[in-house]
This record gives sequence, structure tokens and C-alpha cells, in this order.
Amino acid sequence: MIEDMVNNLLELVSQEYGVSASDLKSKSRRQPLPEARRMICLLSNSNILRREARRILDIEYCTFYQNVNKINFEIELYQDTASRYKNLLNRLSNEDKAN
Repeated sequence: MIEDMVNNLLELVSQEYGVSASDLKSKSRRQPLPEARRMICLLSNSNILRREARRILDIEYCTFYQNVNKINFEIELYQDTASRYKNLLNRLSNEDKAN
């Protein structure tokens, strides 16, 4: 169930950024993958989801929280990042209502 939730989050973020879920899991740093991965970290809003997201993305605890801090800064600084964040929150909210 938790893995399904993270995979759903991966799918939503991959659609928003126009990349594949497998690209998000890769070690590639080509744009927009780093920002998309940071967005996954931010949207993983419970300890269980965070652990599973870290496992799927294969990142360390500190890296995970550095990603959260960086994407929060980018949301404040860049309008397109803030817009993507709002779109993803709306899509997640709509999915929750549908389920």
C-alpha cells in the first residue's frame, strides 16, 4: 500500500515534469530530474512515505532533507516551480477525494 502511494506520487510528478518514473529513479542529473526528485521529497508528507521515497529514489536521510529545504527555497524564488507545486497538490487532493 505505501509503495503504491509512493509509486502514484512518482507517476504524478513524472507527468508534471514530462519525464518517466524510471528516469526519476535513475542517477541522471539532467534537467528537470533533480527538481522533480526534490518535489517528490517535499510531497512525501509522512514518515512512512519518506522512508519509502528514500528507498525508491535511493537517497540518504540527509540528502532527502536537503532536497526538501532546497525545493522550498525554489518554490519561494521561482514562479514555475511554485506553479508545479500547486498543480501537484491539487492533483493529489483530487485523487484523495476520488478514493
